[in-house]
Amino acid sequence: MSKMDVDGLFAVGGDANPRPCHRIALDQVDNPILLNTLRIWEGLKNGRRLPARQDITPRVMKPILRNTTLIKVIEGGADYEYRIVGDASVMAHGQSFQGLRWSHTKTLTPHFPKFIKPVYDCIVREGEPLAMRGWIDRTGAARGHIYCEYLYLPLGAAEVDHILVVAVYHRRDGHAHTTEMSSSLAV
Repeated sequence: MSKMDVDGLFAVGGDANPRPCHRIALDQVDNPILLNTLRIWEGLKNGRRLPARQDITPRVMKPILRNTTLIKVIEGGADYEYRIVGDASVMAHGQSFQGLRWSHTKTLTPHFPKFIKPVYDCIVREGEPLAMRGWIDRTGAARGHIYCEYLYLPLGAAEVDHILVVAVYHRRDGHAHTTEMSSSLAV
């Protein structure tokens, strides 16, 4: 499947979502948290095609840990395991997928698995960063839609074996999606 085919698959987000997530060029990323993440990721490459999973330490990721999800690639993309899920993702989605595999999320969120698998597969296949923004469907106790911006970053030595996802979520009114943070900051 080409990048163009995949781009069409990305413009989904559930039948009821009038403004689904869509792919954006990396040079369109303007959120400070995501820009900082790109700088960290580029710096960790050290002349290699990709940073290795071992390069992604809590110390290096401290400024963005709450916005981070680390996904392990299982059998070349047959499945994916959510190893680390930051607080921002849990708050935005109303649940944590930590310790679960993609194949197990079908029972928790009906639209999410069919939307996200092509995204993960593209990262594994292409080995290139990918950015998205738009509105996502929320499930569980956090029903409705929330605006998000995502950065998907491949990690690995010879092949992609992990995906680092960094996400920023906003309420519809533009305020941060938490009462703990100033309304001018993104989650």
